[in-house]
Amino acid sequence: MPAPDVPSRKGLEPPARTTFPADGRRIVFYLLHDAEGVVDAFIIHKLSSLRPHADHIFVVVNGTLTPESRSSIDAVADTVWERENVGFDVWGYKEALARVGDDLEQYDELILMNYTFFAPVRPFAGLFERVDAESVDFWGITDHASEEPNPFTGVGVLHRHIQSHWIAVRRSMFLSEPWREYWHTMPMITGYQQSVLEHEARFTHHFEDLGFRSFTAFPSSDYPSGHPALFNGDLLVRDGCPILKRRPLFHYPPFLDRHAVIGRWNLAEVRAAGYPLEYIWSNLARTVQPRLLFTNAALLEILPDSGLGDRPTVDRSIGVLLRVGDAETARELVARISASGVNVTRLVIVSPSRTETMVDFEEALVDLEDLLPGVDITLKPGQSRDDSTVALWREMLDPGRFTFLLKIDATEKDEYLRRHSVDNLLATGVTLASAVDLFRREPSLGMLVPSTPHTSTERLGRGWGPHRPAVEALCRTLDVHVPLDDVSPLGPFTGSWLGRTEALARIRTAPDQSQLSAGRRAREEALELSLVYVAGSDGYHTRAALTPSFAALSHTALEEKVDQLSSTTPGYPLEQIQLLHRAGWLGRGGVAALMRVYLRLHRPRLARAFVPVNNLVRRGVYQIRAVRHRLTERSPVGDDVVLEEESLL
Repeated sequence: MPAPDVPSRKGLEPPARTTFPADGRRIVFYLLHDAEGVVDAFIIHKLSSLRPHADHIFVVVNGTLTPESRSSIDAVADTVWERENVGFDVWGYKEALARVGDDLEQYDELILMNYTFFAPVRPFAGLFERVDAESVDFWGITDHASEEPNPFTGVGVLHRHIQSHWIAVRRSMFLSEPWREYWHTMPMITGYQQSVLEHEARFTHHFEDLGFRSFTAFPSSDYPSGHPALFNGDLLVRDGCPILKRRPLFHYPPFLDRHAVIGRWNLAEVRAAGYPLEYIWSNLARTVQPRLLFTNAALLEILPDSGLGDRPTVDRSIGVLLRVGDAETARELVARISASGVNVTRLVIVSPSRTETMVDFEEALVDLEDLLPGVDITLKPGQSRDDSTVALWREMLDPGRFTFLLKIDATEKDEYLRRHSVDNLLATGVTLASAVDLFRREPSLGMLVPSTPHTSTERLGRGWGPHRPAVEALCRTLDVHVPLDDVSPLGPFTGSWLGRTEALARIRTAPDQSQLSAGRRAREEALELSLVYVAGSDGYHTRAALTPSFAALSHTALEEKVDQLSSTTPGYPLEQIQLLHRAGWLGRGGVAALMRVYLRLHRPRLARAFVPVNNLVRRGVYQIRAVRHRLTERSPVGDDVVLEEESLL
């Protein structure tokens, strides 16, 4: 795709290298892309903070903005140009430079920057004051150390380079013929790797070889890694760096674990610096898989199960939905809720339809009214978890009536899973009070769920069960675009959760559950697994909770299981996981499974050639199983998922 060239100054001498003048003028080219055309608050905050240091802010949008977002960014930028999303950021810069043309001559510095970082976590003024005094041709905030061999090609050298999220160029360089030639010969960029090789990793070395001088404000040589923007974000912020890259909070968790990149430490430094974390959560909750964000930011909260704990400091209304099997459990849970001191204004108890149980409930109603005086208490008989309807949720998730909804499911027959479901949000009144107070302290928190159970269940690794298609369909219906988790979702697997009604209000427009899944058992589970994505779509993030007692149980058991699983596979967990993913589904370890593994690992082309045949076999096996399930009125879970996956190459 041809684009206008940067104007040529062939035959003219560029200005001499100088420091940035006291009365100098600066233009910023800000590259922005969002799949939904949304401009998040962190971008408006960043550009507003840049305004005192920039005479012109030129926003290059790869794509199209929503009318609301266009209006918000128009208020902080001088030029907003929406272009076709082609050529990645490189061609966005190339074409924007061409549009400005000869007007560049009125500026002393231009900055090419993009949307891949939060800023300013430290004031921009300190950065500009320090760098303006440097007599250089171009400069950046961070750099990447050289690597040999080049990790992208496997050969040669990846030269040290200023990272392309912020490259500032002075007149001495952008008015030169080499600068014009660089952009004139830039090929169309069609992929991320090409963008790195043709621009980011090339730019610094190319111009330094031509005699131009560079400067890095926070060079990798001052840090314990060659890539501090990814690996040492907390140290950079501590040293006064004004930016925090987004990538450490959404990159592949096993890779970050291998290099001990602790997102929570990054966020602690950012919070201490005074940057509003709500800007981070509102962007990442909408654009990142919830479990990725949960893992990288360590969003596990340990709630007290004894002692005084925290008390809610704001009197906000809470609706409570209890699913219990007997009146005694209802009394116990209501007593804990009463001891919390939270402002409950509505309590709905859903119970089985056994006549004798309902008599017990009706007798217990007086006791419950004594525990929660003045609270509207309703008993709803005849509703098992399988038969719940959206109608009840539409009532309880009304932001006009309640600030929060607490849902507790105490009907699980397995003792461990039942206690896991209940106690991690409602072990005592202190637990619930602390959970509510967490929402007060974190205004962008949308949901709090018990941590994913891994004892007495095969949930890990197959957390979606049969529900992913139903959740995908529901998200399409609700116009929710948060990316679904690849392996297991982050969600209320045990049916208990605490949510901010404003964050979940969109679910009230969900269709009747009968349209969501063929199996009765899957209906409410699919709805609940969608809640995290619904909250994320409106910028609210999700956290998980454990009490100290369950944290001890969970960590010791998980540590032993990982130890055992790692005992036969070499390398760090990152390498072990990569090996197992390449090997694919192991099935029951029979001859056929071992042959599939061998082909995937050692003859991948041959393995891919068998895929069409395997797909036919898979569909046939699954159809047979589906017929059998319909005849026996069972939902296709458990071993049936194993059978489906087992046939895959």
